[in-house]
Amino acid sequence: MGLVDVKRVAEFYPTFIFARSTRNGVWWYFPTAILIKTTLGMLALVVVAGWAIASGRLRKGRELAFILIPWIVYLAVAIQQA
Repeated sequence: MGLVDVKRVAEFYPTFIFARSTRNGVWWYFPTAILIKTTLGMLALVVVAGWAIASGRLRKGRELAFILIPWIVYLAVAIQQA
């Protein structure tokens, strides 16, 4: 029901971001909102975690997939709806 609601909101309600109003949403709304609303400490932890994954220091693939796949799917669907 949540993703259906996101699609309906994107179809009927205008989007307002960076002093600009658009009739339909823009694809970069959700990534920008996440960057603006997330604290600097959390963003730093995301960067450190990304570095740990990329450098191979974190080798637990199953646990990473369990955490990352739902987040990536949700963000991809939210961006596509705009």
